[in-house]
Amino acid sequence: MKLPPLKAVRFFEASARWQSFKKAAEELNVSPTAVSHQIRNLEEWLGVDLFYREVSGVRLTPEGQELYSVANRAIRDLGEAIAGIKQDRSILTVRTTSSFASLWLLPRLEAFYEEAGAIELEIVSGEVAEIRSGERINELSIRFGDVTGVDAQQVLSRERYNLYGAPDYVDSAMDPSSGIAVFTSKWKNASLPSLPIAEFKAKNALSDQSLRESRFDQELFGVQQAIAGRGLVFASETLCSALIRDNLLVESGFLPVDSGLGFYLNEGAENEGLAALKFVGWIKSVIRPNDR
Repeated sequence: MKLPPLKAVRFFEASARWQSFKKAAEELNVSPTAVSHQIRNLEEWLGVDLFYREVSGVRLTPEGQELYSVANRAIRDLGEAIAGIKQDRSILTVRTTSSFASLWLLPRLEAFYEEAGAIELEIVSGEVAEIRSGERINELSIRFGDVTGVDAQQVLSRERYNLYGAPDYVDSAMDPSSGIAVFTSKWKNASLPSLPIAEFKAKNALSDQSLRESRFDQELFGVQQAIAGRGLVFASETLCSALIRDNLLVESGFLPVDSGLGFYLNEGAENEGLAALKFVGWIKSVIRPNDR
């Protein structure tokens, strides 16, 4: 017996489960028009209507309900079979911010490979790098933001902030009365809380004139300027730790300030693949282990 295209059945199953073409489109990362087109093709192929189209949304016809009960079970069984096959894959995708990838993760890759063995790591950087499918068991997303409301098991760090600079620059340019050149960050993502620069100034009795601020949209750029000896960067302890180890940066003599910001494992994947489990165990053991 000839079967309809699997893509059309997948679009139908998601639409029926959500009772919405729009929500199905969001799950499948396509446009609502594409979903509607696939559903209409499937209805024409079957010769029946699968949905009642109403002003308030869509609902299944009797034929649609019959097909959904079978399609939902079949797609779920297919997903479980695929997940079982993928369980032992040794390829891990880590999605994270550009700053975290370049300043924290890349300098430690050799240590990870020594501990994890034959795992191939793919790093995808970007300021929006979410996982939309829980079926991706060997895919992780490490995000940055307010961790005060994040599940403690997902939190990797709670950040302290201070001024950091090249060793020679810190030794020669620490006079607030003349105005210290400081690089700080103003995020592209407006929903992120601001860096605690005001709290830092208050804690160290610094005026606005004490620091001559220049802003970038990523900490990475300010760190690069600090390494080049052009000023100090107001940055997180985690991102500067490898550079301090390599003597490219040193912490200033100012008092650090705590924040509610930090790095965390973003929800969106089950993270049950062997490669993912090894990576999570490793990163929790080395990223601020006493401060989680």
